[in-house]
Amino acid sequence: MEGYLDVIIPFQAGVRGLVATMGTALGSDHLKLLRRNEVRKVVLLFDSDAAGQKASERGLDLLLSEDADLFVAELPPGMDPDDVVLKEGPDRLRECLAKPREIFDFLMSSLTARHGGETPATRARIVEEMLARLARIPDAVKQELLLQQLALRFGLEERTLRGRLDQPAPSPKAAAARPVPPEAPPALEIAARELLAWAVADAKAAARIRQEVAEERYPTEALRKVAHQAYTLFDRTGEVSGRDLIALMQAPDLMQAAAEVLSVEVERPRAEERVQACVDALARVQYKLESRDRHARLKSASSPEEEAEILRQVMEARKRRPKDNGLLPGR
Repeated sequence: MEGYLDVIIPFQAGVRGLVATMGTALGSDHLKLLRRNEVRKVVLLFDSDAAGQKASERGLDLLLSEDADLFVAELPPGMDPDDVVLKEGPDRLRECLAKPREIFDFLMSSLTARHGGETPATRARIVEEMLARLARIPDAVKQELLLQQLALRFGLEERTLRGRLDQPAPSPKAAAARPVPPEAPPALEIAARELLAWAVADAKAAARIRQEVAEERYPTEALRKVAHQAYTLFDRTGEVSGRDLIALMQAPDLMQAAAEVLSVEVERPRAEERVQACVDALARVQYKLESRDRHARLKSASSPEEEAEILRQVMEARKRRPKDNGLLPGR
């Protein structure tokens, strides 16, 4: 699991055998402990948000080289493990742990959600990523069984996939020479651009955004500067004109950032819902940053009293944690 409360609260309710990684990624120290204790089954149960999903993928990637059966348990949307215990009871968490998804099923769903899977190109990317993971599995029998599942899933010849699996990895020089396709913008930047697009499209939304989202909460320097000019326009005129916003941008990269904001299509009937979704997305990032700071302070606490105070702050922050309404990314 991710954090100490994800372990402490279920433990108090009688759900045992849980370990916190103290973050969203496993590390070499965790693997040493698994080997030392001869663990044969590992179930990852990170938070149900996008960060938790990615953490599960990273955790599986690290664990593939270990001789253990790997699973991913899933939580109700918008909940952490401790939320499930507090709101729905320990038996509900036990149900989640009792029915985890096997590694192949989880990775296929995760990669399909990320890449799509409707075109030959996206299907090929999924196959390549799965083969790269299968290559790390030391157990030849387990590797062969998963390769058979992959071939069956995409209607491919097993020998074709096996031939790809046996090919040596490209040299670093060759990999560097190969052009890398640009990555899609992260969900947080999508949310920030949409938020500024709403400020341009709707004066009422602009007033709310101006009040609730400080400039420094935008995820990139360019977006922070665009937000600054947008807020300045609103303070002067009571609205944010797209034409004026572009005119205020002098550097080419800022003009590009403002143009990307103006290219976002918004649906006026959904203004309240979409603005709330974007505000929540930015607030969740702020919550995560503050949570990491509290984790660091807890580790360096010099007295039981200081530890107790930080834990009190953690519990208070949990009560105010922004919800994940599942609207981002992808609208």
